[in-house]
Amino acid sequence: MLDGGDMEQLQEDASGEACSTSELVDQLEVGSPAFLDLNPNGDLDQRFRTVFQGWELGKYIVLKRPEACKALTMAKGRLCAVRFISNGDVWGFFASLRSELRPFTEDHTILVTWPKGARRLRVRRYERISLGIPCEVSFQNGGTEPGKIEDLSAGGCRVRVSRALELGDVAELTFEMPQTGEAMRRTVLIRNRSAGTDGIMQYGCQFQEEADDAQCGIEYYVARALADSRGEEPPHPPVFVLSSDKGDAVQVRHALRNTGYDIIAAGSVLNLGARMEHAKPVGLLISGALPDIEATAACRLVRRTEGYADLPVVIFGGDPSLERKAIAAGASAWIKGPEEAASISHFFKCDELDEDNGAV
Repeated sequence: MLDGGDMEQLQEDASGEACSTSELVDQLEVGSPAFLDLNPNGDLDQRFRTVFQGWELGKYIVLKRPEACKALTMAKGRLCAVRFISNGDVWGFFASLRSELRPFTEDHTILVTWPKGARRLRVRRYERISLGIPCEVSFQNGGTEPGKIEDLSAGGCRVRVSRALELGDVAELTFEMPQTGEAMRRTVLIRNRSAGTDGIMQYGCQFQEEADDAQCGIEYYVARALADSRGEEPPHPPVFVLSSDKGDAVQVRHALRNTGYDIIAAGSVLNLGARMEHAKPVGLLISGALPDIEATAACRLVRRTEGYADLPVVIFGGDPSLERKAIAAGASAWIKGPEEAASISHFFKCDELDEDNGAV
């Protein structure tokens, strides 16, 4: 959804990357939304939602005249700014009005001059936090070196390491998540680089997509850390999935994709305990095929943990005879498999989601 907060990321100065108008025209689309700022250099806020309605290359761009500015009078030649989002980036350009704007006319369009140039600001997909934790970097052509993760997001991180890497190189990072101590191993693609003040190189790394459960765990950790720093609750309450099969969490995440929960995988009871110390879940799903402990025993263990006597716990998988044992062990329900998680989502209802019907 396009909103003013997105648009403010591209300021009226020289922020962003300079682009030619030929690059700009590739992003324009009739009917797509934009913001028109009729006072880009002033203190008075005169930004209005509009829509691209057409253009003539090199001459002008046609915008829908917003209802909110029907009463305004603007002189021909007045400076304005147009901003819009395309392919995840914020684009903006300066132009001027091609004709005078008169109040309460039947003219439903605004023509602005063709811009001389444009700017693009690449918008980060994920929020990130500063960390400063040690890691080990394994290189594609062999060898490892110690490094330091300076910041972290669900989509990637910034790493300091003395060995030179090229853009497009692939490496593997091994590190422990703060607080939970969970071991992470992520394959990364080197996207950018810069030299630190001490001469050690810093690399912008993009996580590859093969570890969906790990990405979700990192995303929740980042969201939790940001919420804690602001004195807020995290935006989406977590539901944990205890299973040695990473695919189970992926299936639960798909089944509950429209419910507003963060699905966090835990590969063992020890790992689950570490996660539960960091953040209290609103629900827990336990695989009936755990290798080291029976699901019913894990359920009883959670039930005996202080603060979790009433936590909704659902056991899934295994033989259908497990249903009776699951209920006897204190589970809220048993289901055949993780793909059926939507059928028991009502157990996980919490105040935050009840207020907005679980919309995200």
